[in-house]
Amino acid sequence: MKYIIVVLLSALFASLMAQTAPALTKSAVHNDSIVKTTAYTAPTTKSVQPQPEKQKAPVKHGGVGTTSKQKLTTPPAKPRPQVVLTGCSSYRADFNQYNWNVNVAEAICEAESNGNPNAISPPNYDGLRDYGLMQLHGEPILNPASNIAAAYQKYQMQGWEAWTTYNTGRYLSYLE
Repeated sequence: MKYIIVVLLSALFASLMAQTAPALTKSAVHNDSIVKTTAYTAPTTKSVQPQPEKQKAPVKHGGVGTTSKQKLTTPPAKPRPQVVLTGCSSYRADFNQYNWNVNVAEAICEAESNGNPNAISPPNYDGLRDYGLMQLHGEPILNPASNIAAAYQKYQMQGWEAWTTYNTGRYLSYLE
């Protein structure tokens, strides 16, 4: 009977201790000396069911939408469209050789010939034609570099007023 009471008291004590201090030191008597063992965990009366491991959310660390399992890569660069200069802007190097406002010169060029170095106008009021990029009046110069050089000489003598598209303001729609 004593044995049953001791077992019941031990179970009750163990249950109470499990709720307050789960890890206790157990003492035992061995050959008239007290031997202490450590890391004794009291038994519990609760039945613990193993829980399935929760799946962890991906850890973001390298930017939007990347996870620790994904490699950080730079998206491939989109090929840049090749810039093809058209019209008068393709002759910018020729315009830059002279001391004038290059943007105005190119705008007048676009307004006069639409960038066509072979442009020839119908006969003017005096029967003469205009030629080339800068539509030089009565000067049949179709080579772009030579036409721009002759236009610069005309500019030095008369300014921008030598071109009708400047006087009418039509060149303004071509300014960058």
